Amino acid sequence: MIFSLSDFSARRKIIPLFLLILFSFAMGRAQAITINFDDLNPEDFINVEDPEQGMIPLTDEYASLGVMFVDGAYLGSASPNFSPNFVSGPGFSFYFLGRLPQYVSLYAGSLTGYKVGITAYGPNGFLDYFLTDGQVSGMGSDESTPYRDNQFVSFFDPEGIFSIHLSGQADTYMDDLSFGVPEPEIYVLFCLGLLSIYLQRHRHKKIPAGRRVFF
Repeated sequence: MIFSLSDFSARRKIIPLFLLILFSFAMGRAQAITINFDDLNPEDFINVEDPEQGMIPLTDEYASLGVMFVDGAYLGSASPNFSPNFVSGPGFSFYFLGRLPQYVSLYAGSLTGYKVGITAYGPNGFLDYFLTDGQVSGMGSDESTPYRDNQFVSFFDPEGIFSIHLSGQADTYMDDLSFGVPEPEIYVLFCLGLLSIYLQRHRHKKIPAGRRVFF
């Protein structure tokens, strides 16, 4: 095959577009998993065998996505937050199965306007703590702040996040749980792209002006 310098110029223009497509594809694979709980039917969590016991708590409904709920996490509905369903309880936790996510985000609040404490734990223990705006009942009432609904909370740790615990003085709620880990393919494709650009430029510099190149 015979290529002129103009062919190299065209190929150099195509390379960035090709890399952009590859990078976009990789980023799509690395997007976070988001759970809004709207796929669950609240009627399935009513304890019909023992109505006095109230609702049936969430457990492994999202185990296939890598999340387990414990400590009395209940499914609620018709909340003033982003979606019809949400998770609620005086205090509840969830933990991750398999590969631990490096980042976790959620929207939290209180059905009665109180502060909510959200604690993140890693494989080796405590990582971080976040306290939402809201009322405080009792001795610490001076610490009350104007309540804000649907407060965004996020945590990040490169070693991974194992579990999250929410607690408050009344019913707390959580919605739109997102979590994920950047896929290594992103970095591999990025490095391959840089190598490809370097090789193309290096080859182009070795070609004397006006010459034709034979392959």
